[in-house]
Amino acid sequence: MAWFLLVWAGLTAALAGATAFLSIAVFRHLDLRYVTLVQLLIIPTVQTLVVGWVTRQWSASRLMWAARETLHHRLVTALILVNAAVLALGQLLVELPGGDPGDRGRVIALWSGLQTACAAVVLLRAIARGTIRQRRRWLLALAVCALAVTAGIAIHWLGAPDPFRGLMPRAARWLAGIGGSAAIALLVLVRAAAAVRGDSPLAGLYFELAAASLFAMALVGVLNVFLHPFLSEPWSTLAAALALCSATSVLAGSLLALPARELSDPRA
Repeated sequence: MAWFLLVWAGLTAALAGATAFLSIAVFRHLDLRYVTLVQLLIIPTVQTLVVGWVTRQWSASRLMWAARETLHHRLVTALILVNAAVLALGQLLVELPGGDPGDRGRVIALWSGLQTACAAVVLLRAIARGTIRQRRRWLLALAVCALAVTAGIAIHWLGAPDPFRGLMPRAARWLAGIGGSAAIALLVLVRAAAAVRGDSPLAGLYFELAAASLFAMALVGVLNVFLHPFLSEPWSTLAAALALCSATSVLAGSLLALPARELSDPRA
């Protein structure tokens, strides 16, 4: 995932710089239309995926290995099944007569917040007990990020007003919030994956999956900032699924980062 982010950032910067230079030098103005933003985000993403596929950065055999190893961990397998049920329940709430997409969002947000809170507790408990000794600072940073996500979801549930409403336009608030928080979380997830990969490759893979889901969710959010209504179908369904996948992957990775004896017996 670190490779993907570096290549994507380089291609995005190059395309943005070339587009701005040509717009000013040839057409004497800077193109700030929505279609330009879409091109600057989508084209480098597709290019990076193609380069990754051609250079074999990802392989189907690795995914098959991850699936087989996950089946050996009953707790993680059960967690994935429960999340599939929650996603199906959220979709059912929308399909029912008089259903509201907001109901699905609230259910998924609540369950995602519970998962990130559990991930933070698992990581902090393991660090405090000394069961995780290698490069603990990134796992501690991940626990702090998980707590921050949980707090944000709780504040949203309580209906607290936006403190920045009168300071900047809505689009600017969303761009700063989505872009800034996603950038920090992606950095922490990539470093946490590298920290645990030596002792638990499967935990590292789940942290990378969480980063990939978060990146895709942030991309969907940024592309919808200037659309009205915000996150209409099918984008709201996609964003909900990606959010749930990211939260689940963080919790699964946190559990798998524990030593095998503690994962099988939490009292150990």
